[in-house]
Amino acid sequence: MPPTPDWTPSRLARVKELFEEALDAAPADLAAFLEAAAPTDDALRGEVRALLTAHRQTGATLQAPISQEALSALRDRSDRSGSEVGSYRVVRQIGVGGMGVVYEGIRADAEFDKRVAIKFLRRGVESDLAIRRFRYERQILANLSHPHIGALLDGGVSDDGQPYFVMEHVQGRPITEWCDAGTESLRGRLLVFLQVCRAVQHAHQQLVVHRDLKPGNILVTDEGTVKLLDFGIAKLLREADGTDQLPATQGGARVFTPEYASPEQVRGLPVGVASDVYALGVLLFELVTGRRPFNLHGKLIAEIEQIVCATPPPRPSEVLGTDRWRQVAARSASAFRRRVAGDLEAILLVALSKQPERRYGSVDAMAHDIEALLDDRRVHARPDGWGYRTRTLLRRRPIESIATVLLLCSLLGGMVLSTRQAQAADRQRDRATAVTDFFAVMLAAPDPARLGRAVTMREVLDSAAMRADSLDSRPELATEVREVIGDTYRRLGQYEAALLQYDRAVRLRRGLAPGGDLATGTLLSKVSGTYEVMGAYATADSVLQIADALIQRHAGRDDLSRASVLDSRARLGEAKGDLPGAERYLKESLALRRASLPAHHWRTASSEGILGDFYTRVGRYAEAERLLLASESTLAADRGPSSEAMIDAHQRLVRLYTAWPKPAQAARWAALLPPSAP
Repeated sequence: MPPTPDWTPSRLARVKELFEEALDAAPADLAAFLEAAAPTDDALRGEVRALLTAHRQTGATLQAPISQEALSALRDRSDRSGSEVGSYRVVRQIGVGGMGVVYEGIRADAEFDKRVAIKFLRRGVESDLAIRRFRYERQILANLSHPHIGALLDGGVSDDGQPYFVMEHVQGRPITEWCDAGTESLRGRLLVFLQVCRAVQHAHQQLVVHRDLKPGNILVTDEGTVKLLDFGIAKLLREADGTDQLPATQGGARVFTPEYASPEQVRGLPVGVASDVYALGVLLFELVTGRRPFNLHGKLIAEIEQIVCATPPPRPSEVLGTDRWRQVAARSASAFRRRVAGDLEAILLVALSKQPERRYGSVDAMAHDIEALLDDRRVHARPDGWGYRTRTLLRRRPIESIATVLLLCSLLGGMVLSTRQAQAADRQRDRATAVTDFFAVMLAAPDPARLGRAVTMREVLDSAAMRADSLDSRPELATEVREVIGDTYRRLGQYEAALLQYDRAVRLRRGLAPGGDLATGTLLSKVSGTYEVMGAYATADSVLQIADALIQRHAGRDDLSRASVLDSRARLGEAKGDLPGAERYLKESLALRRASLPAHHWRTASSEGILGDFYTRVGRYAEAERLLLASESTLAADRGPSSEAMIDAHQRLVRLYTAWPKPAQAARWAALLPPSAP
């Protein structure tokens, strides 16, 4: 048996620090926590366990709301009920954690009545590190202001020297319990999850990573409003520590909730935005399936690391029983599987990727995909391989025969040719004939009779791409053909193949117009859009800036064709976190359409809807309401009550009033949506 180490001052300090950190760990996670903190020091782990045992015997080790017996024991020693701090009177103790005690309080003056939650640093843990952690959490909350984050109201030091801060009092239930108690449909669960995303995205924009996203820290009120709480182990995203940063944890200790921790968090590596994206993926998986991706109960840290870092997560459709499908789906289990499961699984698998760089680049990008799922639009999440993407597109826009390919290519070819109206009529006829001839050959190349099976659209396009090399000696014709093929690849979700065709078309255009022209700008905007759907936002933005410059130079800054480019610049700006820039571009786009189109035009109304939707996402609800109601009114008169544009308008209003929240208005607009809407 190895000798017991001497109780040196440094060892005593290490024991005290590890003991304080262990107080934050859930009982089920304690063994894993201690093994990670001191993997080679059995004596140190034993000393900490002995201290924790003694501590428990005093009735003072609790994380969640505690029993009445334990509360009574604590009140006998340090209950603050009836005392006053600042402008508040302490009413009753409502929870105890490893580092803090939370009380319900009310305003102590006669100005107004307000219930609050008051958190004190718990007696007995007033080390320098504990005080720094407590103040660190308070400062983080002071930097956050969002309707879905529990608000910091006040703070200070009590008369007996205990730090405290005052928060809004949230009366709610953990998000998973709230959804199950109300038997929320999948749509309802996704809408409430979007509120969580907006709160986390706001924190990220303030350079704060939560690091402990789990149902217990996400409460939902009876009105359906989400409140994100507990930033006790949050981290500021800064390159260097400042006075408000905590020191790195010593000895390899890792503070996290294993069930929601990302692989890099479990390994003890630096964490960032991607770790919160992973935790949101686990939460969404649980909201949909009723279980987490992995069962880590009772596992040691080595087992947890192996499971979280190496075991692929299951697909939701593989773990759901029929009863659960029917609970979360507003339709039969089989119809729900066919309609939604593929896209939802794609979103979850991206969020739960083992490598941080393969997850969503931001929480906002994940939220956009969920909104696309709710709106029955294509999501950007894509599993490896082109088969899934093609099946998804074919399911939503069935294109099942070569005849449909011919129609699509003819329409696209006509659109491309119509933009060349300034050129001579004879050259236009020659080029139109050449394009038609080319696609006729393209369709005849993969002969079904010869192959003995139906020919896929991909085979037709691959054949066309190879044959297009023969047109390079006629660059104007070759450019148009490459662009049509690229457009069709893109609609199939074959983004790499589309980029290859666009790149060939751009090279050909540069040969025709070395300094660039309007056609080159339009083509580059398609290149940017393809990078955008692939999630390469920085590249997309760089290409789009060049496209915008060419369009302004050759069409004019006030030309209506810039409006869609400005919309794209806004999306990219928002994806990168540049909200002021995104708003500026959306306003400029709306101004262009208002100046160039007749009054109450449906395209202007759609632009108002896009800007209003943006204001919903950033929490500027009154401005969003004004724009969205105006948009809906115009679209109702111009496009008709059952048009796709009207469905989009009603879905945007539902999102607004759900986020605000105004349940009655949300229900009113939701009732106008067709039954097929998810």
